[in-house]
Amino acid sequence: MFIHCREKHQFDIYKIHTEFCLDCFSYIKMINYIRKMHPEPGVLHEKVDNNKPLWQSDEYMKPILEDDGLLQFDIEDLCVESVDMLSCPGGHCSGGISSAVDSLQTGDERLLYELKAAQQKADSAEEKSFINDLVSSPDKVRTQSYHDAICLNPELFKDKVVLDIGCGTGILSMFAARAGARLVIGVEMSDVIYQAMDIIRENGLEDKVKLVKGRMEDVDLPVEKCMLDTVLWARDHYLNDDGVILPNQCSLSLAAIDDSDMYHKNCEFWDDVYGFKMSCMKRAVQREASVVSVDHSVVLSQPCVIKDIDIASCSTSDLEFTNPFQFTIQRDGHLTAVVGYFDVEFSGGQTKVQFSTSPFHTQTHWKQTVLIIDQPLSVNQGQIIQGQLSCKKNYKDPRSLVIYLSIDNKTYKYSMQ
Repeated sequence: MFIHCREKHQFDIYKIHTEFCLDCFSYIKMINYIRKMHPEPGVLHEKVDNNKPLWQSDEYMKPILEDDGLLQFDIEDLCVESVDMLSCPGGHCSGGISSAVDSLQTGDERLLYELKAAQQKADSAEEKSFINDLVSSPDKVRTQSYHDAICLNPELFKDKVVLDIGCGTGILSMFAARAGARLVIGVEMSDVIYQAMDIIRENGLEDKVKLVKGRMEDVDLPVEKCMLDTVLWARDHYLNDDGVILPNQCSLSLAAIDDSDMYHKNCEFWDDVYGFKMSCMKRAVQREASVVSVDHSVVLSQPCVIKDIDIASCSTSDLEFTNPFQFTIQRDGHLTAVVGYFDVEFSGGQTKVQFSTSPFHTQTHWKQTVLIIDQPLSVNQGQIIQGQLSCKKNYKDPRSLVIYLSIDNKTYKYSMQ
C-alpha cells in the first residue's frame, strides 16, 4: 500500500519517517491529521514551531475513522525496510559505507526479530490464558456465575449500556447483549481483542457490542463521557443512579494452613542445595505472596473474614486496610502459612448468584494467595491464634500490593503482583 502511495500519489512514508523520526505516537497523529485535513502530499513536509510537523497537536491522537486499519500498522517495522532502501547517487557506494549499511541492516533486523518474537510470545501467552480460562474446569465456576448473574436477571440489562472491563474473548459482553443490553462496550489491552472482534461478528452482535483496544486508563469510550483510569472511576462516572455493577459484593477471608511440602519447597530447600546454603533465596521467595491452588486437607483453622467490600459504593481508599484476625485451630499441627481467598456476590436482581475461591470449593483460575512464615508455629486443637493483616498499594507500582502479616509477635512483608 505504501509503495502504491509513493508511486501514484507522491506520498513517501519512508521519507516522512526519516525526516520526522516517526515513532508510533507521531505516526498515529500523522494518519489522523491526513484523514481530517486531506492535505496535498507536499504539504506534509512543511514544518511549524521549531521544525515540528503539522500534526504535532495531541488532538490528532483521536481516530477520525472507526477501526482505522492504518492505525494498526507498526511504524517501527520501517526501520529495517528503510535501511534496506539506502543507496548512493548512481547506485555506487564505497566499501566502508556499504559495510556500515549491511551492519546496520543486520543489527536492526536481528533486534526487530527479537522484539517481534518476544511480543509474539507475550501475546501468545495472553491468548492461551484466555483460551484456557474458557475451556478449563476451574474457570467454569467464574464464567457460569457471570452467565447466571447476567442471563437470569435480564431486567438489569434490558436497554442498558454495559461496560465490560478486560473483556478478553468477549464472552461476558455477549452474555450482556443476549440479556437485552442496548450497547455493550468491551475494553481489552491485549491482542486477543482481535479474536474477540471476529467472535462478535461471527455471532452477529457487531451492532450491539463495540470493542476498544487499550488500557482502561488510556482509552476514550465511544460515548460522550470523560476519561477513566480505574474500575471505580468508571463506576463513578459512567454508572447511572439505577445502574448495577457486577459483582457488587466481595469478602476477603484468611485461614491457617499446615502444608509441609510447600514449606519445604519454598524454605527448607534453600538450606541445603547440593551441600550449599542459599539463605538469600529463601528470603526472596518468602517475600513473594504465592498464588497457588491449596488443597482443603491442609487447612488448619476455621476461616476468618478480614474485609467486606461493597463494590457498588466503596472508594479506592477502602481497598487499603489494616484489620485484626483470629483463628480457631481445629487440629494439632504446624502453622506454616496463612491462605487468603475471596467470595463474591452478584445481587440486585431477582436471582442472586455467588461463588467462592475458597480451598473448600471448586478451584478457579484465581486459585488462592499464600503467605509463608519463616518458621512453622506449633499449634494445638482449640488454640486461638491472633494477628493482623495490612494491605496497601505499592506506590512504585500501583497495580501491585504490599502486604504485612503480623502473627506470633513477628511481622512479615510480602509483595503481590
